Amino acid sequence: MRLGSIGLGRWGTQLASTAVQCESTIETCFSPSRESRDAFATNFDCTPSDSLEDLLSNPNVEGVLIASPNATHPDIACRAAEAGKHVFVEKPLALSVPAAQSAIAAANEAHVVLQTGHSRRRVAAMRRLKDMIDDDELGQILQVEATTTRATPSLEWFKGWRHDPEQAPLGGMTAIGVHMVDNLHYLLGPSVSVFARTKKLLPGHGLDDATVLVIEFRDGALAYLGVSLRVAPTFVLKLMGTSGSAWTNDPRTLKAGGSSQLWRQGVNEADGTEIPVNLVDPLEEQFREFVACARTGAEPETGGRTGLAVTAVMEAALESTRSGRAVPVADVGQWD
Repeated sequence: MRLGSIGLGRWGTQLASTAVQCESTIETCFSPSRESRDAFATNFDCTPSDSLEDLLSNPNVEGVLIASPNATHPDIACRAAEAGKHVFVEKPLALSVPAAQSAIAAANEAHVVLQTGHSRRRVAAMRRLKDMIDDDELGQILQVEATTTRATPSLEWFKGWRHDPEQAPLGGMTAIGVHMVDNLHYLLGPSVSVFARTKKLLPGHGLDDATVLVIEFRDGALAYLGVSLRVAPTFVLKLMGTSGSAWTNDPRTLKAGGSSQLWRQGVNEADGTEIPVNLVDPLEEQFREFVACARTGAEPETGGRTGLAVTAVMEAALESTRSGRAVPVADVGQWD
């Protein structure tokens, strides 16, 4: 696919590199910073665009990769769809349900693909956990522990839009927590309510340092989700059912290669047994699906409605932190 890259920071570069690995080409790029445009264009041997309009009107561009600041995702997705471009937008799709719905409507109207970058469900351990649930290996899931954390390398990371709670609400939720929300939806189905607390504890930046969500799912399971960008790297997702438990707890899930650690524990066993899984590259897998869907008209696994469902949880969590009560998650039709 011939692509235009929008948002040229660390993750925009990662997405473009993955596309090139998958035999696609970056035709042009745009960022408000000329310096960023020129450096990216040199790196990927493409032509920088002087404006977003120039990029979207380029007839050589079939699709766009959007890795711009969070709040800009839905507007750029709408404009790209209206220009007839297939749209890959990094998570979160939007910061509000109406904004996410506008992007979905624009893509549907233009008959283009809209895919959201919820790649973490594609790692091998997560796929195997899903198989365990589908095969009833764990019985009825009653409780879930989910924790995703990392220590940012320095306060430099918090500058600009990443430092702005309007762009990155609920501490680390938009950076890493939304991936875990999507994992929970993938494994457990629709969420129905959220109770959330978030706190600013440390000086030097604007984001909350500790965020906790308690999520109730339609089938009755309760999940705890803890998120922080100020502690050592952790990635734990543990399913606890009436017939046993299973979990992945490998911080390497934070990297493109996915997790290689998966454990299962019988309900009467004192310890867990490791289950081997094969590594995959979730970023490559999701991009190849993006191209295939653009060619065939199929719906991607993590399409707009997947992103919308995660946004609905974020919206409910924000309301919960304001009201101090559990808040229903908007029924957005993800499971119709």
